Formats: sequence, structure tokens, C-alpha cells
Amino acid sequence: MQSAKAARGTLYLTVQQLIQYLAAFVFYAGLARFITQAEVGLWSILTASTAVFTTLTLLGLPVATQKYVSENYGRSDLGATASISRLSFTIVALSTLPTLTAVLLLSPSLSTLILGGTEYTLPFMLILSASAILNFTALYGAGMLGSGMYLEASGHP
Repeated sequence: MQSAKAARGTLYLTVQQLIQYLAAFVFYAGLARFITQAEVGLWSILTASTAVFTTLTLLGLPVATQKYVSENYGRSDLGATASISRLSFTIVALSTLPTLTAVLLLSPSLSTLILGGTEYTLPFMLILSASAILNFTALYGAGMLGSGMYLEASGHP
């Protein structure tokens, strides 16, 4: 019985990954039709900047949060579940907010260094601000997934 569930879960995750890769491929193929070659380069640099920012500030905590929230929620230890969520949020806030502040203050210099000009300062700032928001979104989603609360949060009866 357990092996059938594991196989089905693996199949679902595989299909999810395939759909995600296909959607990304279609998106980037379509995007390349509408933007110039220089903008494709800018897009890739901004995407890489987002990846570096997220890696340095998120610290892999959503996966750990999901695991430990799920374990403690399964044991009905709601105090530990809440404590893990609170601690994870605090750690992400303490790593994301100061880093974002520093990057925003240095963004004209970083924009010139990384993107080759100050005309890209605003997009650089917006992209990294969005990355900071997505850090908290990823952490919140991990906590919701770990505690099985997606259905309740969606307002579904």
C-alpha cells in the first residue's frame, strides 16, 4: 500500500516538473520573440541576480520549515510547529531585509558594475525587491504546505 502511494506521489512530482519545464520553455521561446537581443542578455543577468540574492538570503529554509512543521504537526505538537514557523520567518527577515537595504543603497553602483549602466538601476531595484517578497512567500507557502493548510487558506469550503 505504501509503495503504491510513493509511486503515485513520484509520478505526480515528475509530471509537475515536466509541466514546469515545458511552461518555462514556452515562456522563454515566446519572450525571445518580443524582446531584443540586448534585452535577452539583460533578462538573463537580472534572473541570475535574483538567483544569487535568493540563495544568499533564503538559506534553504522553506524546505527545512516544511519538513519540521509537517513532522510536528503530525505529532499534534502545535507549539513546536508555531515556534519553527516563527523562527524561520525571523531568520529569513534578518537575512533578507538588511541585504535588500544594502543592495538598494548600492544599486546605482551595482547596476553599473553588473549591467553596464545606471539606466538599469530601477529594474535592478524592482527585481531584487520582488525577490525579497518572494522569499517570504516561499517561506509562508512551505509552512502552509507542511501544516496541510492550503485548502483552508484558499477559502474553499
